[in-house]
Amino acid sequence: MVRTVAPQYYCADNDFGEMFYNFWLHEELRPYTGIDLTGLCPDERSIRGGRIWEHFTRPTMGLGPSPYQAVQGALQFKGLVLGRGSAEASADSNAFHWVSVELNVPGMLAYDPAQPWISKRRKDGRVAVDMHLFVDDSRTTAPTEELAWQGGSRIAKLASWYGLQDAARKRRPPSQTPGAWSGSVVSTTEEGVFVSVSVERWGKTRAAIAWIEEQLSQDPKAIEFKQLERIRGFLVYVGQTYRSLVPYLKGIHLTLDSWRGNRDEEGWRHGGSKRVEEQQEAAEAPAGEDDGAPRQSARVASGSGFGISEADNKGDYEVIQYVYGVWEERVSNESSNFRELNNFVVRIESGLSNGTIQPGTEFFLFTDNFVTERAFYKGTSKAKVLFELVLRLRTLEMIGKIFLHVIWCSGKRMIAQGTDGLSRGDLANGVLVGESMLDFVPIHLSPLERSPELERWIRSWCPRNALFLKEADWFDCAHTETRPMFWFPAPALSDVALEQLCEAWHARPHVFHCIVVPSLMTSRWRRQMRKASDVMFTIPIGASFWREEMFESLTLALVCPLLPASPWQVRRMDLARDTERNLSGVWEGAEGERGAQGLWHFQCYEASDTDQYPRQRSPGEEGGFEDEELKEAARFQVARRGDHLLCPFQCDLCHFRNMRSSEPMVERREDQELLTAVRRAILDAFWSRERSTVESNWRERNHIAKAMKTFGFISEPEQADKQPYSVRDTWGMFQAVTLLHRSLDEGKNSDTIQFGTMRRLRTHFTNVALTKPDGVTLTTITGMQGAQHFSDSPTHSYWFKRFLEGCHKRMGDNVQPDRAVTIDMMLKLQELLERDWIGASVSEKLDVCLLAGFLLAGFAGGLRGEEVPKIELEGTMAHLDESLSHPRHRHFTLALQGRVKGERGERCHLLPLALETRSGCMCVCRFVGSCE
Repeated sequence: MVRTVAPQYYCADNDFGEMFYNFWLHEELRPYTGIDLTGLCPDERSIRGGRIWEHFTRPTMGLGPSPYQAVQGALQFKGLVLGRGSAEASADSNAFHWVSVELNVPGMLAYDPAQPWISKRRKDGRVAVDMHLFVDDSRTTAPTEELAWQGGSRIAKLASWYGLQDAARKRRPPSQTPGAWSGSVVSTTEEGVFVSVSVERWGKTRAAIAWIEEQLSQDPKAIEFKQLERIRGFLVYVGQTYRSLVPYLKGIHLTLDSWRGNRDEEGWRHGGSKRVEEQQEAAEAPAGEDDGAPRQSARVASGSGFGISEADNKGDYEVIQYVYGVWEERVSNESSNFRELNNFVVRIESGLSNGTIQPGTEFFLFTDNFVTERAFYKGTSKAKVLFELVLRLRTLEMIGKIFLHVIWCSGKRMIAQGTDGLSRGDLANGVLVGESMLDFVPIHLSPLERSPELERWIRSWCPRNALFLKEADWFDCAHTETRPMFWFPAPALSDVALEQLCEAWHARPHVFHCIVVPSLMTSRWRRQMRKASDVMFTIPIGASFWREEMFESLTLALVCPLLPASPWQVRRMDLARDTERNLSGVWEGAEGERGAQGLWHFQCYEASDTDQYPRQRSPGEEGGFEDEELKEAARFQVARRGDHLLCPFQCDLCHFRNMRSSEPMVERREDQELLTAVRRAILDAFWSRERSTVESNWRERNHIAKAMKTFGFISEPEQADKQPYSVRDTWGMFQAVTLLHRSLDEGKNSDTIQFGTMRRLRTHFTNVALTKPDGVTLTTITGMQGAQHFSDSPTHSYWFKRFLEGCHKRMGDNVQPDRAVTIDMMLKLQELLERDWIGASVSEKLDVCLLAGFLLAGFAGGLRGEEVPKIELEGTMAHLDESLSHPRHRHFTLALQGRVKGERGERCHLLPLALETRSGCMCVCRFVGSCE
């Protein structure tokens, strides 16, 4: 309401009488709402017979939809009063007429701090008369007493015309000092507009504080708990008007929660911060000269250094001032959150003390520390050191009579603006080399103004009849049109856009709305957007329609029509939650890649902390030797840019759902282990390709992207005609995590089993899959003996193949073969056998012959250990004469009986051997003797 009031404006109040009874109850509900009057009307019962029932035709007290329906009717009535959607909206006869919407947003060159950021204007240029609703109370704001009276009169007359009760006894005549409305008193004078509470409420506030002081002076440990709790609730309500009161409630919060465990004597959680005296001492640490009162200020506190750059708008030009230095040691040891907020506090204190900051100054403080923005607007912090700084900042705001806006922005924006480099003494960037501060604070620009490609992208998927709203449309056709509506407010005006969106949707809940806002000044609109939307997600920088130079992400929210049946709202459906989860961050760009679990950033997609799966360490890693490959310290541990272009990718959550058909639970150990295994399997699949291959493929992708941008294509190259993946596990993720679980088993020659041992499990999965009715889908015959079988087994999918390759690279092969028997060793053995032969008895000679045959025949024939016992003497003797008398190549034929590798059936296998090798190994001489 304050933005429609200017100095010396008037306010007048109207009130609906019997709010619920002004509107009709839906016909389908009337048979279920009524009262039994049989006992009160005995005479009529004798005439009618049976019971006497009377049903309600108006919303009743206690009926769930009554408040919603009553407020909805009041909002529709407001549209009639303002003349929305008709010529009355701009007609001179209508006290509420307006002809234009004036923007006066911070960041504009002509920004005037004394004027509202957005306002409807009359033909004479003054802020238009407006109507505000709070349940059954309405307030008219107007530039003159006459216009305020005309506005109140129009409300009363139209209410009577439409059958609504106007409670004349509750009217308030036009006044510059009206009574309380919606908990606050708004009064105007020549000096400005003031917001306060009523005298009665202020008196009650002072009495509550006096009671606390009295209790503390008597016995601080005997304060009545319930009374203090009631006082806290009342002061929280007062704090909605006086925001600077919020930090002072922290003592009450700590006192009421002091009974909880892990608290110190002041109620703070243990381990939170240092003593107050140490905080105050450390807060005075920054040193440096300052000589200006800026309008915009950017600051950073990085490591041991800090930097501040400020711009004071002088109309045709702006003055840039900067300070940089190094923190004292006791401050540099504090957290970055403390240093960042302390940077603000010290700057404001020094400016107020030396007179460079004048009363009425409006500060826009930009920081890349989100905690600083949140602590300031929340008015408190769980960390004691941060709370003390917030308290000091709010106190300075009251004492200095200044207006503070703390705004989070991206760290990359701080780098481009130049303040980030100040902490390191870098004075060659951004505003420090002559660029305008206003170029780096686009809080006055809508997303369509910043990125024209965004409109083309939205029109590529939105309904053809969608209405793209301008600022002037927020107050008129947004409340009358039935087409899908798209809102694109500037960050500084997002709270106004959301207010109008909520009002329009409440009055006509059958209309679809979509709102798109850059993620700046989020403290003004994000909470309300979350409450109002059915689906809300974030688009990171780097998309084709929201480039990296935008610096902050884009927030998009969908407000869907009400459903005709339970659960009534789309947000309560599983579909909405799944849609939000799947859309949140599902955008690919220079930094983010496509995924379904928030933004998938290749450098952030790393192995879980609980990942214990084996990885083979190379000698270079263990001995300190470095080569090009070992420079990748994160090998197999983190994804790389472009991995998703060489290997299919779904996020961990999608794979979990595909396998388990449920959501993971944090408290379930089994779910967390499964997510860890899924992450490992995905990383293994990524690392099946080497770094050079991935980088080369990404470079080629960029060439395509440049061509598509030149030709006006909106989507990214890899997103063209891309369809969603199946909601079943068709890739073989279950088989992959099973193999990973098998890899943790204890090995014989190392801590865990080898890859080859683990891989045998894949054969089992394949065999089982082939036994199913649809295991083999097609068979082709090649020639007379060959055949090919086609199967949809997951273990033969493209992704599973990539997983096995990457897993093999990670685990490696710990090869430990048997020691080979050399020729020199065999010659020595032959010499020893010859020595044992001489002088041996017949039985001893037989043992020597059998040993010689085992060693020499196995060595010369290349037999495996289990194949030597298959030597069959009878078959060998049967072919002996024929082999020795061969006309060209005298040889020795060794007969093997049984199953031999490479042969089918159990038959005699004949193996020809040389009588003597070139090295002198006489492999059969003694063996023949043993046969004889």
